Amino acid sequence: MLTPNSCLNFAFRRILLALVAGMLLCALTPPAQAQHKRALLIGVHAYQHGPDSVFSDLNTESDVAAVRQVLMDRFGFAAGDIRVLTTGPETTRAAILAAMADTLVTPTQPGDIVYFHYSGHGSQVPDPADSSGVDETLVPSDWAKDGSKDIRDKEMRTLIEQIQAKKPGSLTLTFDSCHSGTITRGGRMLVRGVSFEKRYGHPAPIAPATATSGVKTRGGRMLVRGQSGAFGGLLPGQGASNTKSNLVVISACRDDQSAVETEDENHVPMGRLTFLLCAALRDAKPETTYQDLFERIDSLMRQNYSDTRQDPQIEGDSSQTLLGSAAVATPPYLRVENEPDGSLRLAAGSLQGMTKGSVFALYPAGTKDFTPKNAVAAATIASTRLLSSKLTVTYSGKADADLTAARAIETAHQYGDSRLKVAASLVGAPELLTSLRANASVAVVAAGELPDVTLTRTGADLVLTREDGGAVVGRFPPGADLIARVTAALKRETQWRFVRALNNEDTNSPVRLEMRIVTAEVTGNAEEGLTFVKNKPLSRGPVVVSPNDVVTVEVRNLGTVDAYVTVLDVQTDASVQQLWPTPNQTASESLIPHGQPDRWQTLMSDPTHPMLLQFGGTSGAETFKALATRERVDFRTLTTRGTLSPLELMLRSASSGTRASVAVTPSLWSTATVAFTVAP
Repeated sequence: MLTPNSCLNFAFRRILLALVAGMLLCALTPPAQAQHKRALLIGVHAYQHGPDSVFSDLNTESDVAAVRQVLMDRFGFAAGDIRVLTTGPETTRAAILAAMADTLVTPTQPGDIVYFHYSGHGSQVPDPADSSGVDETLVPSDWAKDGSKDIRDKEMRTLIEQIQAKKPGSLTLTFDSCHSGTITRGGRMLVRGVSFEKRYGHPAPIAPATATSGVKTRGGRMLVRGQSGAFGGLLPGQGASNTKSNLVVISACRDDQSAVETEDENHVPMGRLTFLLCAALRDAKPETTYQDLFERIDSLMRQNYSDTRQDPQIEGDSSQTLLGSAAVATPPYLRVENEPDGSLRLAAGSLQGMTKGSVFALYPAGTKDFTPKNAVAAATIASTRLLSSKLTVTYSGKADADLTAARAIETAHQYGDSRLKVAASLVGAPELLTSLRANASVAVVAAGELPDVTLTRTGADLVLTREDGGAVVGRFPPGADLIARVTAALKRETQWRFVRALNNEDTNSPVRLEMRIVTAEVTGNAEEGLTFVKNKPLSRGPVVVSPNDVVTVEVRNLGTVDAYVTVLDVQTDASVQQLWPTPNQTASESLIPHGQPDRWQTLMSDPTHPMLLQFGGTSGAETFKALATRERVDFRTLTTRGTLSPLELMLRSASSGTRASVAVTPSLWSTATVAFTVAP
């Protein structure tokens, strides 16, 4: 549920994020196939006023003027193909909806490049049928207090689906708006958005979530959804025929922050996001990717605006170039950021496996070729915090200020006392034994010492076995890549142990969470899709589920603060998967509110559909581990299989640091664990 102080840009992105990311519309060079470029830019600044007015006028005309100019100057948009709406009559509900249909839906052809920008107020209006109890909205100039004139998320979804049905080459939506932030400029208060509570005088309602949903499976197949829009949001989810949305969403800030205004070089007031977005687009090169663009915007935000924290957000395939034609293979890296005192930090900490003494090579922002000759500095982790690490620059060809938003590549990892203890009886494999002894993450133990795992020869194969139960976690037939396969398995085992060791159930922590799994009552079948009916509590005692059971996961927040929650599936074969949130979900969907200790909340696959799980043909002991934090943390870095981004791969490879280090700052995070058995 969104809190009353949530920003529209993030709240509305919650609706958009049933979509998979696609391609940014902007093209820096002519594409091979002819594409028509069209844009609709809306800047609502003149709101009608009356005795119940809560929406002030805004400075948004300069926003759309700047976006229009950069689209024409840098990306080849024709002036006649950019429609701008700014006046009161142009930005009414009817005018905006008609313009979207006439400008973006009707004329779009396959391969076209389509852009939509909105600057203005956003809000929430009641909707008992929605799982959150409210709809997120764009507020037109002719708004009504009861919300009847607002443009609701469901209406936007319909329009975006209609555009997508035309199979455009790319579609971009940018929002410079917020419904919590205020800013004082020119002696008056400007509010780019109004919360539900301010608009209606009471907190937003909470409605139960019941809906048809698809089923995620482990070790099995994805069951067919019962309807094309099973995942909700603006577009069908992965189960629908349109599996690639070619959409990217850029918004002004996190859900708990304010989107504020600035002045351009001519002292004209405009939104910060729009100002920096246009600056970054003007500097873009043909090889610029979404990630490059986002990091440039974020870096400029941090460098130029220290008065108010505002973290831009981007959702989409960040490896795609701005042309949207291909992904650029960028090696794994971590981002470098500035501390308030001007020193540098790494955007990852002990909770993600960073360790004191690990060494990194630093490269300029935007670098994709990480050969040593391109490095501009070297740095060592001086200390770790929960979610970041302080860096000491040991060599630099540039001043520290030039390293803002640099990209860091780990060159030496300090494993400390977390090295995996391996007993190896490898008769006839001297090269493998030599490799193990040279591996910084492994400690080959002597006879009589207690190992974590044992590597033995069984016939022609090598077998990796855990000592705490005898589970076989790897079998390796002979082959030229034997050493590589064994090394990878040992890394996976180290990672698995790191995740299992994450534990903080401090009852005095303001972040406290409980989790349980329950069987779900559903109707339908795998071919036609399943309809969720309700949860059925499991019997007391050891939790046992059948491979054919459909289950849901429930959590409740017992702490005193709202908490971002991630649930990991820790399996006996040394695999770790992120169960929730799903890749298409936003931070607001993983934020579990406090103050409702008696309410078990079902994890949702999207804002309106419960996440249903089936275990396929697996059997054995399993564990779900929930990690709760006061700040949003991307724990996909701790997974050991599946498609990972370069950043996730980097963090995964470094997530075997000192185990004790994860216990720092216990008040800022907590865990909850559910062990269960899948029995045939």
